[in-house]
Amino acid sequence: MKKRLFHSIFLTALVTLILSVALIIPVLYQSFVEEKHSFLESEAGTIAEAMKNVDDVSYLKAITANNSTTRFTLIDPAGKVLYDSNANASQMENHSGRPEVKSALETGSGSVSRLSKTLDETTYYYALKLADGNVLRLADTSRSTLGVFGSTASLLAFLLVVVMLVAFWASNTQARAILTPLNNLDLDKPMTNDTYEELSPLLLRLEHQRKQIRGQMAELDAQKHEFEQIIDSMDEGMVIFDHDGRILTINQSAQRFFHDGRTDGNYLELCWDHQYIQTVEGALKGQSREIRLDRDDHIWQLMANPVSVDAGTFAAVLFVVDITEKANTEAMRREFSANVSHELKTPLTSIMGYTEIISQGIAKEEDVPRFIDKIHDEAARLLTLIQDIIRLSKLDETDQTAIFEPVDLKPLCGQVQGDLAKKAGKRGVTINLSGGDVTVDGLKPTLYEVVFNLVDNAIAYNVDGGTVDLTLEREGNEAVLKVKDTGIGIAPENVDRIFERFYRVDKSHSRETGGTGLGLSIVKHGTLIHKGTVTVDSVPGGGSTFTLRFPLHKA
Repeated sequence: MKKRLFHSIFLTALVTLILSVALIIPVLYQSFVEEKHSFLESEAGTIAEAMKNVDDVSYLKAITANNSTTRFTLIDPAGKVLYDSNANASQMENHSGRPEVKSALETGSGSVSRLSKTLDETTYYYALKLADGNVLRLADTSRSTLGVFGSTASLLAFLLVVVMLVAFWASNTQARAILTPLNNLDLDKPMTNDTYEELSPLLLRLEHQRKQIRGQMAELDAQKHEFEQIIDSMDEGMVIFDHDGRILTINQSAQRFFHDGRTDGNYLELCWDHQYIQTVEGALKGQSREIRLDRDDHIWQLMANPVSVDAGTFAAVLFVVDITEKANTEAMRREFSANVSHELKTPLTSIMGYTEIISQGIAKEEDVPRFIDKIHDEAARLLTLIQDIIRLSKLDETDQTAIFEPVDLKPLCGQVQGDLAKKAGKRGVTINLSGGDVTVDGLKPTLYEVVFNLVDNAIAYNVDGGTVDLTLEREGNEAVLKVKDTGIGIAPENVDRIFERFYRVDKSHSRETGGTGLGLSIVKHGTLIHKGTVTVDSVPGGGSTFTLRFPLHKA
């Protein structure tokens, strides 16, 4: 803009100077010509008046001596030159054809100007018809317009240079003066500027746009912050790649998965796993991909989906989900289904076998009652198994957000003690209950199932004449229930697996006691529903101690 202002002012000044010179000199010159014609006309009239009473030639010779600039010529009506102050009259050609002479003979006077051959001089002629019929012609020579320009060329050039320098300085100064307020505008605070009034609409518009942009930026920052908080709070990892595979966004879960704290870079810099690379590259080509990866003792599911940017161009969104628990649950369900089928098949096979022997008359009459007792035992075992499966299924489906109620564990343990007293008495096992009242929040039927199964197992796997001790106490904000027996104990290699469904430490003994292998699974699931924990401390041959911990009831 400064260059344009400078050039505009400079060229305007220069063109103005040139045009002024080009116009003023011709105008002044024309005024000079008119003055010259008037002078010759006036002088010719004066001389003509004086020549009325004297000899024309003698008078002209007399005045010629006193006038060195004006040329006097006397011409008769036939065009013959009678006298010329600058040349020999006898040698001069006939002047009847000269325009000024011809006009004077016809109208009484005539004037004309003629350029020299070099165009730098102009001769002005004025002819006046005298009383005797002769024509008096006066001539004066001066520089032409071109000659004036030529003679003053050096001066004009000097003046032009001076004016150009002045115009250069003035235009530069003026341009700087005009632009300084503009260059010093504070665009962050448009309304505080003291500048041209004509800029007020622009500054008002800038202030409005500045406020609008500030509001939009604040909104975008808030949305970005909210988005970052949301994705950082996700358990699932999320990475967004642009169409070139550069990282646009990566949350903390994804950073932990890739063991990389970067928030930018290329997708290849995150992981070199071949399956991962194929998954991301497939999404960048517009194809949804999904894979599973085993890493850090976890099973991860990677899902990459394309996001169309332009025709044929795609960005990608990668989700990383820990499906370890889901995979384990699926495996557990498959194992559970297989175990259920096997456990149900065994008593059913026995029942069908005995009934077939009886129905076909193969069994001896004295053996029939024994076979019937076997059928009854297997049916009872089958019913117990089905009941345990139903209980476990209900625990799996229990809504953990269900409304709990305060439950005092001491009366509940006392109820279990009473319900299992007959079974314990058959083997001479003593059940002891100690401790004060301890209240927790929970589902009473489920807590009953948990305690019942622990005490039932403690009786089943105890020695004849043994003891089962139930102890209730408080530790900090927790209620602690310990079930200790003097039974056969559990080997260390089996401790971590006893809560698995259908797992039996001693299968032969379990069948003898009617165990289904689901009791401790019910204990574990029931405890988890109440946000509790269950641990076991056991010594083979020295008994076992199961410890349950629950959050205390908040009054």
